Amino acid sequence: MRRYCVKFYPFGIIKKHLEDFSSQAEGTRVNADIEYLHRMRVAGRRLRTALSTFKKLLPIDYVRAVKTDVRAVSRMLGKARDCDMQVVFVRRTIKERVLFEHNAALEKLLGLLKRQRRTIQARVIKKLDIFKNRNSFEGMHQALDASIDTQLPSTCVLCRVAIKKTEKRLRDYLSFKKYIRQPENVQELHRMRIAAKHLRYTLENLEPLYGKKINIFIEAAHSIQTILGRLHDLDVWIAQLPFLAAKKKNDRAYQDALIALRKHCIALRKKSYKEFLSIWKEQKKENLWPRLRAHIKHAQEL
Repeated sequence: MRRYCVKFYPFGIIKKHLEDFSSQAEGTRVNADIEYLHRMRVAGRRLRTALSTFKKLLPIDYVRAVKTDVRAVSRMLGKARDCDMQVVFVRRTIKERVLFEHNAALEKLLGLLKRQRRTIQARVIKKLDIFKNRNSFEGMHQALDASIDTQLPSTCVLCRVAIKKTEKRLRDYLSFKKYIRQPENVQELHRMRIAAKHLRYTLENLEPLYGKKINIFIEAAHSIQTILGRLHDLDVWIAQLPFLAAKKKNDRAYQDALIALRKHCIALRKKSYKEFLSIWKEQKKENLWPRLRAHIKHAQEL
């Protein structure tokens, strides 16, 4: 573990994520580009992970307040992001003529999704207004600045925090190994994706302590998170399509299009699951996660 002056390090990480989160708020409100919402959502996840990692170095009331406020906004952003991705998916399916004979009906589905997205956007704006009116951004920064003046951790304390949190995140992630060959276990694979995400963000937050060698493990967790995220998006689609079909029960062409789209999603899911297995096998062959444990142990001794 690197031995240098680290007293401001955790606060710098948290402040960066706070700034990233707040800087995307106006773009998310206007919604001219879906990437503003995506970046705000990612920054919120990184912020909550950092607060969890360094919670013993911060006043507990501060950690709870920030996580509560950010989670409230993030939940609504998540619903909006899901809809954004569905719009993108249907647009791509139409453009690439994957189900060409159903394109006219898929345009109806696209219109329905866009209307749903506008409804969600009104809720996003309302949530952001509440957040803004409470001066949450300003309050977070002020409380953090006050903590910097009073809560300066020693290097040894920070190293213990880092190692303990990394071991926990890795243990949580590997606890899902038993579900890897159960493609039908949608919820557990989804939880594995979340665990991979938490592991990745924790390692990113601790990279200044662990050094650049940790990046190989960050990329590995990112690979699993990405492919399981694709799997989850398809699972959401497969589950939601019957409800979307019910919106136009008397439209035969629309019904046929959604049946075809569901079959297409199931085929894509099988392909994504095979890709997930391939990535997992490759990481296992490289002895990746035992190497991370060894890296943590070695870092502790430096």
